[in-house]
Amino acid sequence: MRYWNAAAESLFGYARVEALGRTLHQLVLPPTPVGAAEGPPGDAVEAGRKTLETIRRCKDGALIYVHLSVRALHDPAGVLLGHLHSQADVTHLKVQRDAR
Repeated sequence: MRYWNAAAESLFGYARVEALGRTLHQLVLPPTPVGAAEGPPGDAVEAGRKTLETIRRCKDGALIYVHLSVRALHDPAGVLLGHLHSQADVTHLKVQRDAR
C-alpha cells in the first residue's frame, strides 16, 4: 500500500501508519473463498477498469459489502504504475435489496 486516505481509515478502521506497506489482501480481504475468488485485478490491467460488488473485512473483523472500482494507472509510456482502488460501503443497500 502506497497511499491510505482518511476515507479508507474511516471505512476499514486501520490508521494510515497501520496500512502503509501492507497489501489490501493482508488488510481487508476476508480469509474465506469469497475474497480469494476475486484474485488480482488482472482484468483491470487489460480493460483499464474493473467494478464489482464484494465483501471486505474491517479491522474489527466485521464484514461489509462494498462497491469496488479498480483502475490501472499507467505512465505516459504505458508502463503500469499501480492500481487505484475506490471502495464504498453498500451494506445497507444490499440488506434492503435482499429484504425485498
